[in-house]
Amino acid sequence: GFRGIGLAVSDDLLNWKKTSPDPILLGDGFPQWPGNRGIAGGGPILEIPQPDGRVLYRLHYTLATGTASKELRVDQAKHAVIAHSTDGLRWTDRRVVLSPREAADYENAATIALNPWQTPTGWRAVYAGIGTRFGAYSICEAASADGLIQVEKGVMRNVARAERVTATHPWLALPCLRQHRLRRLQQGIGGGCHGLAFSGIT
Repeated sequence: GFRGIGLAVSDDLLNWKKTSPDPILLGDGFPQWPGNRGIAGGGPILEIPQPDGRVLYRLHYTLATGTASKELRVDQAKHAVIAHSTDGLRWTDRRVVLSPREAADYENAATIALNPWQTPTGWRAVYAGIGTRFGAYSICEAASADGLIQVEKGVMRNVARAERVTATHPWLALPCLRQHRLRRLQQGIGGGCHGLAFSGIT
């Protein structure tokens, strides 16, 4: 699996140099999964303005907590998580923002690659779910009042419904997203092959 997330810098977006051979973020830091090592990217870094004028960076990434198993929900267990930083080097305040739902068979194993955007009334996001219905990826939608999960209030919730999911390929399902026009480059693995898709959503 992946060892960690590293940091590179560039002056022209073409030539990149690593700041260190070591990762700046590992798969640890969550008491629910002590000793966890699995980690992957797949999400953006948001700039959150602070009252004192500073910028707080919020990194959306994927925490892989599964273990080798023939059971998909054990082998592919993953969660959408975040961490915060003021300098891009030291990341703290790790939180789980979206986890698999047992009742949704298209995402009962993993919720990964959460990509949020802010709206006038809150936050929305697209993400990839992995579940037993398709055995691999489905593209889903989520909503939040503040962009953070509030477990006691249930602020972050999955809004994709099973009846809204239409499969055009055994490992890809697209719910209907109508409120925003989005463009995204997505990599997929399934059905014995790899694929890249550039999609526009209106």
